[in-house]
Amino acid sequence: SSNITIYNGNLFSGNTFNISSSTVTLTNNSDTEELEGQLLSHGNLLQSSSTINSTATCASNVCTSSCDNYASGSCPPDSGDLPMVDFDSAAQNSFKSRAQVAQNLNQCGILCDGSLCSTKCVLTANEFSGLFSGKNNVVINNEITFVTGNINVSSKNLTVNGILISANDIAISSSILTVNRPGEQSPSGLMAEKRINISSTTLNLTGIIYSSDQMNMSGASGVIAGGILARKVNYSSLPSLTINLDNDVILYGLGYVINGQAINPVYSPVITVDHWEESY
Repeated sequence: SSNITIYNGNLFSGNTFNISSSTVTLTNNSDTEELEGQLLSHGNLLQSSSTINSTATCASNVCTSSCDNYASGSCPPDSGDLPMVDFDSAAQNSFKSRAQVAQNLNQCGILCDGSLCSTKCVLTANEFSGLFSGKNNVVINNEITFVTGNINVSSKNLTVNGILISANDIAISSSILTVNRPGEQSPSGLMAEKRINISSTTLNLTGIIYSSDQMNMSGASGVIAGGILARKVNYSSLPSLTINLDNDVILYGLGYVINGQAINPVYSPVITVDHWEESY
C-alpha cells in the first residue's frame, strides 16, 4: 500500500521481494554507464495488485531482457551481505570514538527550542530523551551523535545536522525529521545497531538509513537523498516516498570514507573474543 520512486539507483534484495497494492517506479541515470532503475532479487518476486516501472526486473522467477544474464537464462543476481559498520569498537575510526574525540574538543552543540541544552556528542538514552522534556524542537549540530541506548522520538520536530546513531533501536513516530549533511566530507543520516522504526513521520533526509537488523517504515512520506540498507526492510502505507541514490553519501555514512580517505573498517562484532583457551 505504498508509492515509492527511486531515482538513479536500484532496489536489491538478497532474498525475496513481496510487493502488494503498491506502485514502485525506478529510473535510470543516463549520465552513467551503469544501468540503474533495476529491481533485483536473489529470490523470487512476489507481486499482487501492484505496478512496477523499472528498466529491468531480475529475480529467480522473473527475467526481463535488460537483465545482465538474460541471454544465459540465469537471471537472479548473486546474494550480497549487508555492509558492516564499526559502531563502537575501540578503534579510532569507529563512530563512537570519533564522536568522543569531537566532544573532547568541544565541537558538540544541541539546541532545544533554540537554546543550548547539551555540549555532548556521546549521550545515554536518558540524556537523549531529556533533550525533549518540555521541548518541541531539537536541533543537533554534531557531525556524529552516538547514543549508547535506545532513541525514541514522538510528536516532535528533530533536525540532525550530521549522523545520529543508536547502539540499540531507533523509533520515530508522528514527527518531522530533517537530516542535513553539514559538509561534502561529513557523514549524515540515521544508524542503529538493531532496529529502526519510522511511522507517521515527514522525512527530509540527506544521508543514509542503516539498520543492522530490521527497518520498518509506515505511514511516512518525504524525500531521502542517499540510500537505505538493512537486514530486512518493510515499507507499508507510504503515501509518497522518493529516494535519490547518492553513493558518496552512502560511503561517508557507512564510515568507509573519512575526510576523503578510503577506510578499511574494523568491524564491531556482536561477540568479542577477548582470549582463546583450548583444553585437552
